[in-house]
Amino acid sequence: MKTLVVVGSLLLAGCGARGLQDARPPGRLEPETTFRAAWLAYADDGTLIAASRRAVVRLDTGLNEIDRTLPPFPFDEKVNPPGLMYFSAARDGSVVAMSWQSDSVERTRVSAGALVFGVPSGALMRLDSYVEQQSFSFQGLSLSPDGQTTAATIHPEIQVTTIADGRLLWRANKPFVSLPPFSLGRGALVVASDDAALEVVGAGDGAPLLTIDAPQWHWYDPVAVSGDGSTLAAVTADGVVETWRLSDGASLATARFPSDVWAIPRAITLSPQGDMVAASMMADGTEALLVWAGDRVLYRRDGEAADALAFSPDGATLATASAESGVRLLRASDGAVLAERILPRAP
Repeated sequence: MKTLVVVGSLLLAGCGARGLQDARPPGRLEPETTFRAAWLAYADDGTLIAASRRAVVRLDTGLNEIDRTLPPFPFDEKVNPPGLMYFSAARDGSVVAMSWQSDSVERTRVSAGALVFGVPSGALMRLDSYVEQQSFSFQGLSLSPDGQTTAATIHPEIQVTTIADGRLLWRANKPFVSLPPFSLGRGALVVASDDAALEVVGAGDGAPLLTIDAPQWHWYDPVAVSGDGSTLAAVTADGVVETWRLSDGASLATARFPSDVWAIPRAITLSPQGDMVAASMMADGTEALLVWAGDRVLYRRDGEAADALAFSPDGATLATASAESGVRLLRASDGAVLAERILPRAP
């Protein structure tokens, strides 16, 4: 029932460089090795996977670097790549997927696509490239927790394929979540039914399993699935994060933002058992991280402008990544800082 907690939502698109000062004790590395993180994932063994436009780095529980993988980009390094949007990782951390959209068609014929590769070998497992067309819109690709299957959103379709041989398992015309999350516990995939509902379908065949009524939810709003596959969370209205039980769609809690803090979250994540939800906001001068237990605000950290969030497999630690504070480990129960790599604020 365990799965990898992955964060990398639609709201990260076009977010630019993120910060992690790559300092390995006892001193700093040279500036050219600086690693700028925008995505996070925990593996089942407790190691943290941080991804940027340039690399994937695995970190131990003290944020020391274990290894680094350079993605095998299929175009000139200067493109780098032009619009990296989404990141997914297998629960054992050995396989990752990245998706991009080009911001300059003149610089590359590969205007959109995704690649799947091994960590730390960098071995390319699959490359899906697309040329600009009006007949479709590539929105991103997510990787199943076992690292064997991908779900791509290519408007107006969802396409689920195997990594080993590229075999198409199923496709369907649906409104969709741009990065549909997998739930390993049920072998399920969360997609959009319409602008007021979330649908849970079988990851292997797309068969409908459950429809969750979600008024005021929109396909571009963040969603998250708990590590044990028991709980679904989604931003459904101004200042509201709803959680539901995935077994039957029952409503569990309504987490409301304080009246003085509101913005559509850049990222949300659930604890492994779904009993806590974290959300980061950064818009119109609002920068805050909030963590709820059910419908109760457990704590908030003002000024914590996290682009990515992930709970550790044991639920004891909450990892954040941002341009301002780098990668930071917080005690999940009260938000106390346990470890960090800080990139100073740019002048």
